[in-house]
Amino acid sequence: MDEHVYPGEARYFRESMELGPWAVWPVVEELKSLAREAGLWNMTEPAVASSDATNVESTIERDGDEYVISGRKW
Repeated sequence: MDEHVYPGEARYFRESMELGPWAVWPVVEELKSLAREAGLWNMTEPAVASSDATNVESTIERDGDEYVISGRKW
């Protein structure tokens, strides 16, 4: 955070204002690459981009009065 994220905040806000909400902001793409290199990308399920709920691979099933959650989370 101290090395990469916080120093990029001003650039992030500048790019967001200049490029608009639907653009791909270069600062974010650079941070994604750094996160991947550090093994931090794809923070909830290792095999899928589960920030998109349609990609979640973990399951939950009711078993009597309890629930069984199966999956791998980071």
